[in-house]
Amino acid sequence: MIEIIVVLLVAVMGVIAYKVYHRQRAQASSPVALEDADQLPLLLLQPKISWCKYLENVDDLGTRLAAQYQMCRQLGKLSFDVLRQKFAVGELTFERYEKTLFETNSVLADNLSKIVPLLEALDSVASQNTPKKQDYIQRTEGLLTLNQTLLDKLNELVTNLSDIKNLTGPDQKTIDFLLDNIKSMTERAKLY
Repeated sequence: MIEIIVVLLVAVMGVIAYKVYHRQRAQASSPVALEDADQLPLLLLQPKISWCKYLENVDDLGTRLAAQYQMCRQLGKLSFDVLRQKFAVGELTFERYEKTLFETNSVLADNLSKIVPLLEALDSVASQNTPKKQDYIQRTEGLLTLNQTLLDKLNELVTNLSDIKNLTGPDQKTIDFLLDNIKSMTERAKLY
């Protein structure tokens, strides 16, 4: 009797797992899930970044990191929403813009993940005045500045894209210029 109940429970759990797996797979193939997948590295960083803003010796840098994290999350979601409003998902222009947004968000998340260990190391040597401490500060400041510049350019692109009325002419040239600017900045940021 108990064996039958156990077998039935295992079978039911298998069916549930099968349905959940296929539902997640179907969602992953939908365009809406693409931005969520892009946000995954940021979501995984959230606990570490939240913890960094409470580090005693680096509170200003930790606060800036947390602010950039929030801005990155908001702009990431907003940029894909605006992109879907202005372009059809299959269009070449959509795919070109989408690729640039993915790369930019990926670089931003990568830079944020590099800052976390720097802040932890800086917190541990904060009482010392060594070249190592200055190196940590300089590298952290450099990454924060680079991220802020990328976020500002991304914000400018999203704002211009949302305000655009006509997808041809001077408006299109402005958007293309901003897009090329972000592409080149993203390529440089990958090397940092």
